[in-house]
Order: sequence, then C-alpha cells, then structure tokens
Amino acid sequence: MRRKLGLAGAMAAVIFAAAACSDDEPTGVEGDQFTQEEAEDLAELIMSTSYLAFAESAPTGAPQSLAGGLTPQAAQTLHIEVNQTRDCLRGGSFTIEGAGDFTFDDENESGELDVNVTETHEDCSFPFRNGTVVLNGDPNLNVAAHFAYANGVPEGEQTLSYGGGIAWEFGDRSGSCSIDLDASVSADFEGDEVTSVTQHIEGTFCGRSITRDVSITVE
Repeated sequence: MRRKLGLAGAMAAVIFAAAACSDDEPTGVEGDQFTQEEAEDLAELIMSTSYLAFAESAPTGAPQSLAGGLTPQAAQTLHIEVNQTRDCLRGGSFTIEGAGDFTFDDENESGELDVNVTETHEDCSFPFRNGTVVLNGDPNLNVAAHFAYANGVPEGEQTLSYGGGIAWEFGDRSGSCSIDLDASVSADFEGDEVTSVTQHIEGTFCGRSITRDVSITVE
C-alpha cells in the first residue's frame, strides 16, 4: 500500500537516507574531530530534526500540504515571524528564530514560502551512535528554506541551506566546527499521495565533505 506523506515526512525521509562520500582530512575544526561516518550521521540528524521542527511550527495560514495547517481563505502574502524553542530527546533545547514571506493563491492551491532563521542549540542532547551527543551553538546556525506547492502538493525543488557553527561533546571527545550544507528535495505525486522522492545533499560538515543523491520509491 502506498503511504500518504506530507512535505515534512518526505523531506525527513530523504535527509535520513543521505550519506556522504569524501575521505579528505577535516579542516575548519577545533578540538577533537568526527570521523567521516560520524559527520555524515550528525549532519543528517541536525538537518532532519530542525526541518521537522520548522514544518510542525508553521503558522495556521500555511496550507495543509506544507505543514499540516489550515488552508488559506484568500489569495494574499503573509509575513511570518518564527520563534520556536523545541526540546531535544535527551535534554536541552534548540531555538529557531527568524522570519519569512508566504505568498499563496487559494483558488489555485499554489504558493511559495521563503524563510530565514537562526537555529541555536543549548545543551541539546540526542541519541547518537550508541551514545549521546550534546550540541551548543558556536554561535549558531543560519538556515534558509524555500518551499513551493501547486494544486495542494509540493512542486519543484524544496531547498534547505545551513551555515554557521556548533560546539559538541560526544563521549570523552569534544570540539567545535563549521557547517556549510545545501539540500534539495523534489517529489512525484499521484493525487495527493507521494510516489517517489529525490534528494541531493552536498557541502561540508565539521571539515568533512558530504555529497549524496538519494531516490526513494514510496509503496
């Protein structure tokens, strides 16, 4: 049976599936270093977690296809203020602050959402590779997102970009490092049901190069 997924679920699925490629020695790091595999896993964790938090906290003016909110009643442009603090699974929190513009056409069930936010971790702890990783902003991450939809479902590429820095603790290791990542996602639909998702992720995470293309068929 084909599963029904919203945009948040589709993007989270492909981000979790993303992996990386390069074995270059890391640069732009202080203190201890992540292995290539650790960097890949943590990049996926941060991107998918913050994306889902943003999608779930979208305003009630956003259409159901974007984030589960109410469908707009008239064509207009909304300026959105974002200020959300979310708990992390093993303690601490992360805060998303910023603003965006949401332009939509109710008659055609189409629109675009562009958001720029700052994401700051504060003793944010997650299960990670049979242990716990603790994240703090160094000083924070800058996140830019673009979403578009037509006929009530996502259309074209949905994009997400990260830049900034984090400080981290994992086991008996700790350090700080910079992040520069871009991800894009596109999906095919039958009606309002997702049939396939294609994603591309590339950039650097804590000095490790990450590049991956992922395609998922939803059955």
